[in-house]
Amino acid sequence: MMSTRPALVDASDVFTNEELDDLLVCWNEDKPRGRFLKDRHGYTHFQIVPGGQKEKEHDASKGLIVVCHGLGVSYYAFDKFAQYLTNAGYSVLQYDYYGHGYSKYDGDMFIEYDKEMFVDQLEDLLTFVEKETQETCLAMVGHSTGGIVCAAANDRWSKNDDCGTTGSAGFSQRSIVPKSILASPAFFAKKPFMARVADKIPGTLTAIMKKVPAARVIIGDSYMEAGDIAFAHDPVTGKTIYAEEEKAKKDSDMVLFGKVKGKKKHPFLEGGILGINCHTLRGDLLEGHRTMLLDVLQQQKDSCKSTILWIWGNLDKTVPYEENISLVRKWQEEYDNFELHVLDRMGHELFYEDPQVMSRVVMDFLDA
Repeated sequence: MMSTRPALVDASDVFTNEELDDLLVCWNEDKPRGRFLKDRHGYTHFQIVPGGQKEKEHDASKGLIVVCHGLGVSYYAFDKFAQYLTNAGYSVLQYDYYGHGYSKYDGDMFIEYDKEMFVDQLEDLLTFVEKETQETCLAMVGHSTGGIVCAAANDRWSKNDDCGTTGSAGFSQRSIVPKSILASPAFFAKKPFMARVADKIPGTLTAIMKKVPAARVIIGDSYMEAGDIAFAHDPVTGKTIYAEEEKAKKDSDMVLFGKVKGKKKHPFLEGGILGINCHTLRGDLLEGHRTMLLDVLQQQKDSCKSTILWIWGNLDKTVPYEENISLVRKWQEEYDNFELHVLDRMGHELFYEDPQVMSRVVMDFLDA
C-alpha cells in the first residue's frame, strides 16, 4: 500500500512501449484520451468532463458525478451518456478499473480484485479530483459491476465517524455520497459455463491461467458468450432490439480479445476480468453484497443522507429481471430512500442501448 498521496504521472511511467502500442491499437487512438493517477494499488486512467454551463474558470457546475463501468469495458462505455449530463451542467468523472481500458495494476495482471480494492481505487481518485476541481461528488453512477462498487464505497464511507478522520492509507476518510444510481447492478447473476467454473475453483483456475498463457483464450470466449444475452432481445421474435449497438460492442470485444487478424489483444484485460470474477462477482459472494446494500439503506433510512435509484431493463438476462424483480420491489416498499425504475424493452447494456433515456432517468433523480 502506498504511503504517499496519489499523484499524476505520464503514460511513459505506466507502460512499456509494447504495452502502450498494443493498447493504442485496441482503442484505435494515437494517445490515451485521459490522464494517469498513481494510487495505492496501481495507475488509474481517468478524465473529467466539465459541465456545459462552466463557461468561465470559476463558474460552478451543478455537481460532480462519477461513473463506474461494468466488467470488461472501459470508461468509454459512458461517453454518450456523459455528454448528456455535461450538456445539462454536471461535471462527469470517468475512469477505468485496473486491467481495463488504460488502467494498470501495479503487480501481477491476475489481480485479487475484491470490493475493497475497488473502493480504494475510487477513494484515491475522488480525493484527488475533488481537491483539483474544488467540486464535491454529488452522485455515483454504477453499471453492473459498478453498482457493487458504488454500494461498497458508501458502505465504507457511511461507517466513518466524520470526514476528518484518518484512513488506513494515511489519507482523510470520506463521507457518504448523497446519491447512488445502480444500473442493472450485479447483485444477481446468470453466468456462462466458465464463469461458473471460476466460482467453484477460483484459485486453481487462476493458477492455470498464469502458467498456461494459451488457455487464457477461454476468458475472452466466456466473456463474449455472456455478451450474447447482454442486449435486449424481443421476447416474441427473439431478434435483437438494438442490433447496431450490439454489433459495435461485439466488434470492439473482438479487438480487445485478439480475435482480429493482425491486431494484438489487450495486454491486461483477461487478468482483470478473471480477478473480478473470482474475487467480487463470485456466486457465493453475491448474497453478502446484497446484505451490504441493505445495511447501507437501513443505516441511512431515517436520515436519508443517501438515496439509491435502481434502474433495470425488463429484458435483462445477465442480471435476471424476471427471477428477482419481486425481491427488489419489496426493498422499494420497505425503504423510503430506495427507488426502482424499470425500463421497458431494455436489457443489461443500458448505456449502449439508449444513453439518452438513461440520462433522462438519472437527471430526474439528481434534480429531484
